[in-house]
Parts: sequence; C-alpha cells; structure tokens
Amino acid sequence: MIRLHRTPPLCPRTARLTLGVALLLCCLISACAPPDLMQQLPHELSALQLEGTDDEGRATWALTASAARYDRARRSAVLTRPEGVLYRNGAATYRLRARRGLVLGDGKFIQLQADVRLLQLGDAQGPAVVVRGDLLRWDTAAETVTLSRNPVAQRGRLRLSAREVELLINADDLAFREQVRLEQKPETATPAGGEPAPAEALRLEATEARWNLRSGAFTATGPIRGEQGAAGEPPLRRLSSNALAGNSRDGWLDFLGQVRFAAPAEELLLTGEQLRWWLNREVLRSAGAVEGRFGTVALAGEDVEVDMGSRQATLDDGCRLVQPDTTLQADRCQWQWQEQTVLAAGNVVVERQPLGLVTRADTLSGTVGDDGLLRFASPGQQVSTDLLLDQLPDPAAPTRRAGPLPIGL
Repeated sequence: MIRLHRTPPLCPRTARLTLGVALLLCCLISACAPPDLMQQLPHELSALQLEGTDDEGRATWALTASAARYDRARRSAVLTRPEGVLYRNGAATYRLRARRGLVLGDGKFIQLQADVRLLQLGDAQGPAVVVRGDLLRWDTAAETVTLSRNPVAQRGRLRLSAREVELLINADDLAFREQVRLEQKPETATPAGGEPAPAEALRLEATEARWNLRSGAFTATGPIRGEQGAAGEPPLRRLSSNALAGNSRDGWLDFLGQVRFAAPAEELLLTGEQLRWWLNREVLRSAGAVEGRFGTVALAGEDVEVDMGSRQATLDDGCRLVQPDTTLQADRCQWQWQEQTVLAAGNVVVERQPLGLVTRADTLSGTVGDDGLLRFASPGQQVSTDLLLDQLPDPAAPTRRAGPLPIGL
C-alpha cells in the first residue's frame, strides 16, 4: 500500500502533493524491490492509497485503487477500480468512483474514466445529488472536478445535463456549459384515495447554468426554451424567456425577461417580464404586469396566477378583458377554462363602443359562447347601465334596474 503523507510545512501545498507521492513511491518501491526490478518500471502495485492535506493537516482528498501500475519516469499511475473522497474543512463532502483511473504529476491531476459517479454526502435536507459521466478530470490543487462525455446531475426528480459540468468543491457549485437541459420528472406516487398524478414532465433548454448544491439556488442564461407534457406527445404547454433563476429545494423557477407562456389546447397565451413556476404545485404566477389571450379574449392585469392543475387563471390586482368593440375592467377576474366560465368582481365596468353602453356592477359572471366570445350576467345583483346618446336622454327614462341583466361581451 502506498500512502501520501504531508511533507514539512515549509513546502507549499502544490509541492507537497507533487513531491510527496514521488518521494514516497520511490522509497517504498526501492525498499521492497531488488535493484534490477527498479529498472523494469512501470511497476505493478497490489493496492494504492493517496491522500492530500491542507496547511492545518486536515484531509482535502483521498484516493484508493484495488490495483495500480506506476510509471516512475512519467510520474503517473494507471488505476483499477479507483474510489475517492473530497473533503471540506476536514469533513467528507463528496464520494467518487469509476472503473479506471490515471494519476498524473504524482497526484496533481487525476483522471477517472468509465462509469464515473460523484455522490454528495451529508445532505439531510433532501435527496443527495448524484453526478454521472464517462470522463472526470480532477485538479487537486485548484479543487475543481470537471465531468464530460454525457455528464448528468440528478437530485430526486430534477435532472440536469450539459456538454460539460464543473464542480467547485469548496463552493458546492455545479457549472453547466453548453447544451444545458433541465428535466423535472412528474410525481409518480398516487395520493391515498386520489387520482393518479399526471405523467407530465417539464423539459427546459439553456446555454449555461449554475446550481449551488448547498442552497439549491439555480441560474441559467438563455435563450430559455421549455415545454411540458408526456414524452412522445405534443406539448401541453410551452415556455420561453431570456434567463432563468430558481431554487431546487423550494421548488420554483423564475422565467425572466420577455417571458412567453402558451397552452395551445386551452388557447391560453401569457407574456410578461417575470413568471414564477411552482413546480410541485403546477402553479404559474407573475411578479408584474401580464398581457395575454384566452381564445378570442385579450387580457391584461397584474398579480396573475395560473393553476394548471385546476385549469384556472386568476388576475388579483386589476384586470382588463377586451373583445371586439367591448371592454371589461374589474378589480379581480377568475377564468376557469375547463368549464369555460369567467367571474369578474369589484368595480366591474363594461363598455360597448358602438352603442355607447356602459354597465357597472359589483360582480358579473359569464360563460364562453359557441363563437368564442364571453357573455356576462349579474343574477340577483344591482346593475347600473348608462347609454350615451348624441342628444340628452329623456329624464323620465329609467337608467337603472335590479335583477338579472344579460350583457353581451
């Protein structure tokens, strides 16, 4: 067994790793082998163990292999079934393994190949992150690990892949470069006595991304393109934006800058500057003004929430619905697109331009007709209707009435 020990503190950290292995390998091999065998390198070793330490003597990394072939001239070793541990402040934080490995520069650079697996340790707040790939390059001095050849990082139902993934060990940061793909798999468990969860996965594409495994913070640069729906089926929903931010632990993603959300089957389209998707609740919520369309009806408002599970959209901070020649404004609107019903509440005002008709009510409920237009009524509510004419109206003519008043929209 070959073990890397810390050399005297006067040596810098990189020199410790480089000189320590070389000197110890030379000493141990020469101590147990005759002089003529020393000339027949590379040398077969039944086992190998390397360790790195910081200035305080705490372990920074460790690597073992069931067998190794050491080349003294090249200061390298070929490893069989290597396994390693990465430390932060003396505590094990990641474990890695592969089928084959190569140690270069007597431990300065380590390369693992074939079925590479890196596992996060000590995370009690949720499922551990597992990163897989076919090639891993490990710079022990810079404390970075880079995976390529189909690297994939996964935590629970969240899966990210890219052309290259780099781990900054001390920061717990994963950087994804080129062809970034994010997939949130659907919940497969069925609640007790409930309906089976829909098999609808969220798939996103980005240019670059960064994921902090400690906090769960996630950012990505665009263009961002995404879709949701069962694999092999036309997407139920489409998303696009300039950038992305979120948190994997809290289960939300913010689509930022020129956001576009479309649900073709529901004839729903929303655009805005920031939309937050609560992944586990299938809820989309705006952080500012939103414009869009439900079928033939144009809409605008703020504080918009779309609950895709219940097929319902709510505009809580003022809403405006526009159809040909007709406009409705209210404090709050609720659209149930599966049942094709709409409820407007609070200072409701309906204007019909050709007739100069203005109708006011506290609440109006409506349905979508066969022509795709909304028709409202206010059963049992007080409704005020004003008709604007070129000439003054007859003072005796009634302008108010109580009870149901159908209002074509």
